[in-house]
Amino acid sequence: MKIRILIILLTVCLLPAAMPARAEIQPPVAVKLNGEELQFEQTPLIENGSVLVPMRGILEALGASVGWVPESKTVEARLGNITLAYTIGEKTAYKNGLPLELGTPGLISNGFTLVPVRFFAEALGAKVSWDQDMRTASIVTVARRNVQIEQIMDGMYVTVRYIDGTEKDARDTVRLAGISPVHNGQEPTAYIRSQVREGSILSMDILGNRDRNRHIHGILYLENGLSLNEKLLAEGIAAVSDDLRDGLKEEYGPLMLEAKTNLTGFWNAEKKDQASSIRSMDVASSGAAVVMENGELWTWGQFYEKPTRILEEVVMANVDTDSGIALKRDGTVWVWGFNNGGLWGTGESGYEVTVVPRQVAGLREIVSVELAHAAAFAIDGSRQVFAWGSNFKGKLGQEYSLANHLIKSPYATGWTDVQAVSPGFEFSVVLKKDGTVWKTQPGSSSLLQLDGLRDIVSVSNRNSFALALQKDGTVWTWGVQSVFGPSLYLEPGRLEGLEDIVRVSAGDDHALAMDRDGSLYAWGSNLHGQLGNAQLESAFGKAVKVPNIPPVKMAATGVRQSLLLLQDGTLWGVGGNTHFWIGPDFLRDRDSSNVIYQNKLTRIELKLSEL
Repeated sequence: MKIRILIILLTVCLLPAAMPARAEIQPPVAVKLNGEELQFEQTPLIENGSVLVPMRGILEALGASVGWVPESKTVEARLGNITLAYTIGEKTAYKNGLPLELGTPGLISNGFTLVPVRFFAEALGAKVSWDQDMRTASIVTVARRNVQIEQIMDGMYVTVRYIDGTEKDARDTVRLAGISPVHNGQEPTAYIRSQVREGSILSMDILGNRDRNRHIHGILYLENGLSLNEKLLAEGIAAVSDDLRDGLKEEYGPLMLEAKTNLTGFWNAEKKDQASSIRSMDVASSGAAVVMENGELWTWGQFYEKPTRILEEVVMANVDTDSGIALKRDGTVWVWGFNNGGLWGTGESGYEVTVVPRQVAGLREIVSVELAHAAAFAIDGSRQVFAWGSNFKGKLGQEYSLANHLIKSPYATGWTDVQAVSPGFEFSVVLKKDGTVWKTQPGSSSLLQLDGLRDIVSVSNRNSFALALQKDGTVWTWGVQSVFGPSLYLEPGRLEGLEDIVRVSAGDDHALAMDRDGSLYAWGSNLHGQLGNAQLESAFGKAVKVPNIPPVKMAATGVRQSLLLLQDGTLWGVGGNTHFWIGPDFLRDRDSSNVIYQNKLTRIELKLSEL
């Protein structure tokens, strides 16, 4: 009897192992051309490790003319000086009469002729990469141009003048495709200048379309015909870019691996982390910026993949989506990024961008600057305020209307005795020297004083809610419907559980506070781990002490990201990881695959010294 029971128990225990596991649902195979997803009549499929797509659809998308011989099931495609001939089912195709072997032959399925996308795209001169997580094949087209090198810039940029084609005599800023600096944007500049003489004429392959910053991504070819991009990798001067848009990771990866393994070039450089020398810092969806004790301004993210020094003699700096602002010791104001919101202060706005900071004319003896949600402020030594940029809902201090939604050059607001200004999405908060707090109004150019707020020493406002730090270390907040619910803190109210606070920082939908001992408190959304601990709940309606974090020296918040400088001198990032400002590792948002984030605190080493 005992034996029978034992057999039954063993059988029951083994049943789950014998049952088939539930298949994991995978996203459908997708194909992108220069960042845009292609739509086919027949869904792409994977056959023997190759992505197969409708033949005519992919060839015509690449710009080729297509001919079809039904009797022999042969396709002929022409693009420029390239002719491809292929018979469906065969393992050999012919490019300009020369045979090429296919890893997987084409086939006919559901009445559609399917061919391997990588083979045909690369045969027509394009670059192809595969994202296994997203099951997406990305194709980047290539166009060859002759250019004159005008300037070699930090951060893997060059400026060129086209000497042929429809763009003749036009100038462009080019980012070297598929590569980034090893440690920082200053490192490779001298080496590149030793290889490429300014004024020389070289060939350049243009990959795909312009990026978000309106820059061309290119491969430069030296006078001996060798690729500069590949030479930089082989010599250990560059690393493979974390941004996969150029489709070069598979091609360039082995070059970097060999250089890194052999400790070639900058891979052999021992550099100390210099995060302990940070004087001030800021973070936004575009990336991060730090001002060092020696006045150097370094930034990375949207415009520079690795930390790059863009200014010296800097006192403070802020970053915003698509832009940044800095104050120099001589009282001048400098900006970089896009001008579509009038940030350059020239009286004009347009879809133009600069990665090199430019001075805002007319501002002198400035002691403080702020930038958020495209609204910029500068305070001079007499405590008067100048404003420009987005005047949405009157946040620049002028009555809001469609006629003045943008103020394209700095104007004197008339506000006096101002200690600080913190712009947000819907309103700006103004802290006066007497410790009172005021805010802008949509239908008026006058400031509205917020009753109940006295002895305030700092304010922070990013989206639609604001924070005020009182002299006694308590924190007040208002306008926080998205964080605390629709009925709480419509007027300023004290946040319970926060005492002896010395710093506060408001993000778009989360906030951080730090006490005198360096303990970190957080509240709001934690969807992407931006509260500093992925183990916390997805959102908090009240401030909680963040566990397992050493004492904090400084904290900054962005849209969905946070940047922490610990008292031990190390720098850490968490949350939204757009432009890989935290590092190459990331997760994808479950509701939007285009949103990437890092929900674990990740150390960011600032190896800033030049060799």
